[in-house]
Amino acid sequence: MPLNQTEGILLGPAFPFSKTIPANLPAGRVQDACTTHSRHAAGQILAQHFSDQYTRGWLYDFETESAFTIPVHLLQTSVVMIYTLEGGVTLQTLQHNPLPLPEQQYSLLSLQPRQHSLRLQPGRNRLLLLQLGPSIFSQLDETCIGNPYEAPRTGNINAAGRQQLAELEQTQLSGEIWQLKRQVLLLDLLFKTLDDMGAAYRKEDPSIYHRDYPTYKKIKDYIHDNIDKKLSIQILANRFGIQPTQLRRGYKRIFRHQLADYIRELRLERASRLLVKTELPVHEIAWEVGYESAAGFSRMFSNYYKLSPSDFRRELIEAC
Repeated sequence: MPLNQTEGILLGPAFPFSKTIPANLPAGRVQDACTTHSRHAAGQILAQHFSDQYTRGWLYDFETESAFTIPVHLLQTSVVMIYTLEGGVTLQTLQHNPLPLPEQQYSLLSLQPRQHSLRLQPGRNRLLLLQLGPSIFSQLDETCIGNPYEAPRTGNINAAGRQQLAELEQTQLSGEIWQLKRQVLLLDLLFKTLDDMGAAYRKEDPSIYHRDYPTYKKIKDYIHDNIDKKLSIQILANRFGIQPTQLRRGYKRIFRHQLADYIRELRLERASRLLVKTELPVHEIAWEVGYESAAGFSRMFSNYYKLSPSDFRRELIEAC
């Protein structure tokens, strides 16, 4: 059965994705990834998705007979590292000049919803996109995160980076051991890339520069320990004696990401672990991570992981 056509960070309305993978595709499969395939008059796409608490990754292989454009699908502004592994790709942004993404180069970009698309040339194009989670991009100096229309920093994928990318295609490990090793591989690749491009990190200690840091740290710890409870901005504001607007702004100023994003991602990451490691029904998992409605939980989970909770559980259990 075809999957939702919004599968992955690249959205192709003319590309209905299926879990049936042709046997004659080029090598490059990642063990335990959620893998889907689409065939179209212009060619075919192999899409692989994997994620952890630090990054979400998509590895795309395009085989096309003619050039075509595919939109970038984002629900919110995101920091994305794009590795162009093979082929020639151009990032197009509304009302701005296009940005070439040459083969064997990378770019760290801040991308906005409904603003970008990728123009691919005929032949094989292979891309790795890593969407950075708040715990990583909030530690980066904002000056190193480029906009597609402001000549962002780029660099060449060196030999060590190519070797690490090749290790993603191993077949010996699976399950939790492989997921842990894959996480280490991608984080090592990411931070080496950041070092190569001269990325700067935040140097200040929030506890020194923000007098309200202890209060906001208590709020963050409370959320972590009570993720199964109702945690609206108003409820948290009442509990800690802070105005809702002040709470949102203060949290963003100190931790460099939105409070609502932290709550959502913490809930969904915990839900993903419960889906794989327990046999709890989906509606009980929804309650365990603080959702009052199983339908609301399923909708949010599907938007985030591009799979329903049931499909996510089945995919990972079958892959182990």
